[in-house]
Amino acid sequence: MKSIWQPLNDRCGGLLGLLVTDEKSFARMVRTSLKYSGLFKQVQQEAHDWSRAVKSLSFAMQRFDSLTTPLFRVITLFPSVLKFLCNMTRADVGDSEDRVWSRRYLETFTRRQGGENLCKAAVIGDGLLVLQRFLRLDDRSESDVLLKAREAMETKQTLKLLFKDEGIFHAAAGDTLLQKALAGLHSLGPLRWFEGSREVVASVEHPDVNVLKDFSRSLYDLMSASFEAFFPNHDHVNAFAALDLEAGLTWPERKNLVEVLASHEK
Repeated sequence: MKSIWQPLNDRCGGLLGLLVTDEKSFARMVRTSLKYSGLFKQVQQEAHDWSRAVKSLSFAMQRFDSLTTPLFRVITLFPSVLKFLCNMTRADVGDSEDRVWSRRYLETFTRRQGGENLCKAAVIGDGLLVLQRFLRLDDRSESDVLLKAREAMETKQTLKLLFKDEGIFHAAAGDTLLQKALAGLHSLGPLRWFEGSREVVASVEHPDVNVLKDFSRSLYDLMSASFEAFFPNHDHVNAFAALDLEAGLTWPERKNLVEVLASHEK
């Protein structure tokens, strides 16, 4: 998982780090600060989607879930996140450090390509969710993974349909992170926050869908290559799955079986 996280982070302007993994990322600060978590909960209670809101954002770098779950929640609740950040810039709410921290995020989201990078992070999140089970398996230290041919095929087909064939942009894909991010952006009005006594008014730029489609196709290439790297020769190895009558061979054992059969063919 860690091997592909940084390249993905670079592709969305470092937003994955800002939201999830950096030392003072949004997810970490909301989790570790009673003040932040309380204020964020209050903002969510005021929102119309409180039934889906998050009371806390878990973080633990060593577990895959801790990377996707906070990302999913932050993007799903993006309007509430922005309201929370705007509130933190008020002198009667946040201290000087809080205001600097909040303005950093607000300036990131409202600068050029801010909305585009958010949607790119959402597309990445969708890709990671598709690959979630296999990334977990790859992280297992014993590496005795039994990768089923059907599961591998379904995952590769899903990646192709969503990202290469642009299914993620279809209206029927409303439950994807990308569609949630786009819906959140469309629901936003002007943002107002404070720099000292001066009020700043700004907005989050809506992304060019064609740019996102190009990004989605490039992400498909990266995800597909990563899948093949995590499970090399899985098609070849699984071709002999019928010989494993008890379905009990581990991944290394299957590879050894193929090597033995291949040696006899010579």
